[in-house]
Amino acid sequence: FPVTIIAQQFALVESCSFVSVLVRRTKIREAGYPIPDFFIWYDDVEFTSRLSRHGYPGLLSLNSRVNHLLPENVGVNFRLMNDKTAWKFFYAIRNEAAVILRDQGIAKFLLHAMGRLRLVLSLDVSMKKKIRLVQSLISAVHFSKKCTPSIPVS
Repeated sequence: FPVTIIAQQFALVESCSFVSVLVRRTKIREAGYPIPDFFIWYDDVEFTSRLSRHGYPGLLSLNSRVNHLLPENVGVNFRLMNDKTAWKFFYAIRNEAAVILRDQGIAKFLLHAMGRLRLVLSLDVSMKKKIRLVQSLISAVHFSKKCTPSIPVS
């Protein structure tokens, strides 16, 4: 994430995880809710990036500590995919690609898709899983048209 340090105590961020994030209700009224169809991955990045584009960048306290109660929190690392976690990576690929297509256009989407395709083909997983991950790129094209935020009614 792009970061600018302020007074050695805070950093401006354009996007972040939902872990320990606070957002003013008035800002949600302007930028809209997180997109529920994103489900598990990239919902936080898309939402907080959208807030930044609306003029509300994030402020990270460098002294903050959070206890994220998970057995293991490794983020989106495709090399760590296994049979138990493979289903999540479909959403990781689809959601990110849909936002790139929606916000940056077809050329950036195609460049991104080529990179993801190269990654998927290099993974040490079954061909069935690779095909499913490639399908997520195709799914992103349709999904990009419906991944629009809803604005709360005042």
